[in-house]
Amino acid sequence: MRRLWLATSITPVPVYGAVLTISYDQGPWSIYGNAAYGRAVGTHIISAQFNFAPDKLAYIAQNYIHLDHDQTWTASAGAAYTFNQGTKYPTRVSADLLVQSGLRASTPTVPNGASLPEYATVNASIVQKLDLGIGQGTELRLDVLNIGDAVYEIRNGTGVGVGAPQFGIRRAILAGLTQRF
Repeated sequence: MRRLWLATSITPVPVYGAVLTISYDQGPWSIYGNAAYGRAVGTHIISAQFNFAPDKLAYIAQNYIHLDHDQTWTASAGAAYTFNQGTKYPTRVSADLLVQSGLRASTPTVPNGASLPEYATVNASIVQKLDLGIGQGTELRLDVLNIGDAVYEIRNGTGVGVGAPQFGIRRAILAGLTQRF
């Protein structure tokens, strides 16, 4: 485990975590996976105390609480395959998965004492290189984010220092054109 020091609006505290990463890149295939575990706690709010109720400030002064960005675990994995590799017109298709435990939320008695539900999203893309004789190359791409249109809340607005709910991106279809000169 690594030990880091984090300075936020709460007294600097140790942040612990571990990361595991694997990757494979051979020929037309590219595959990766990542997993991370982390823990971040703190005490004594040292700035903007006027934003907090006196009972919350008193509790945090006497107890360690999870920091608002403390997400216990996260994992991602992806794979890509390139058709027509080594030609002027390669096509790369890829997909990736992101799975995360939820960020912190407050309970009636403990600031940041709960965790929001975990969530997962799947994304996919296709990139087509073209040789149009213009500059150093042209690429067309199509990306679909959050294919399953999962609705997930990143923050519910109850965490310490968090003022409003925030949701993750809904299904999005993006197209792009890149021209290199």
